[in-house]
Amino acid sequence: MQKIKIKINIDNLNAILQILKQYEDQFKPQNLAFKVVLSISDDIHSKLMRKAITERKNDKLFTISFKYHEAYAIETILRLFISKENKNEYDIYVKNSAQIIANNIHKQL
Repeated sequence: MQKIKIKINIDNLNAILQILKQYEDQFKPQNLAFKVVLSISDDIHSKLMRKAITERKNDKLFTISFKYHEAYAIETILRLFISKENKNEYDIYVKNSAQIIANNIHKQL
């Protein structure tokens, strides 16, 4: 199966990491499907942290590739974040980044 590739900058990557960290720390899944998504997101968080460290001084776009299940998990979490969060709690940039990245992933899924 073909990998899912997205082009993002370091600010978008940091927005994804912020969202993943929030769900890792605070969210308690109620069903089996979302437990699986959160389990996959743990691995993705580690992968993206390594990428953030290597790209921290890069202000240009770079490509990150995901396996199909990883891309699905990220899109699911980003969509949940967009739909559930209070507009005042988060910076509009984080919400916009989440929307753009989720849309880019969805196009390739």
